Amino acid sequence: RDVSKDLAYYPTPRAVIDHILRDVRWQDVETVLEPSCGDGRILDVVREHAPGARTLGIEVHGERAEEARAKGHHVFAGNFLTTTPDPIYDLIVMNPPFYGKHWQKHVMHARKFLKPNGENRRGGGTLICILPGSAFWDGHLGTLGLCRKDAHTERGWQNFWRDLPTASFAESGTNVPTGYIEIGPEK
Repeated sequence: RDVSKDLAYYPTPRAVIDHILRDVRWQDVETVLEPSCGDGRILDVVREHAPGARTLGIEVHGERAEEARAKGHHVFAGNFLTTTPDPIYDLIVMNPPFYGKHWQKHVMHARKFLKPNGENRRGGGTLICILPGSAFWDGHLGTLGLCRKDAHTERGWQNFWRDLPTASFAESGTNVPTGYIEIGPEK
């Protein structure tokens, strides 16, 4: 856990992965990207649900990238934020770094990798992203133009933001309140 604190790396627990992926229509998923993939925990679950999908992980930490590769995942070792967008992905699943508001750059960059609307059976790619609770409840997603700043006071906001259960990341060494968003490509 001390290493996690130093590197701001908190592996995504299996229960969280199962929770955020529970509504994915796997029959529509052919390409999957996991930015900041760590040791490939999310990619492990994706492979279980969509064994024929083309997947790619990106990880800045060399040893974690090697761990994911050792599991058979295709992983590019590098900084996701400097990776040139290629809008070919049906699904992007990520748990980006939360430090400061660093996650904002990851969300906005990831959307550039989604298939545009109308280019697959669902209409376009989907980004599922774990975020600190403050991203929604403090209006930061509204500041990014992803929802209204006061969206949490409106009926129906659950279609955009979903809180994760309390202490979802306790086994990884943190009790930061978390949730996730599910959004499409930029318009």
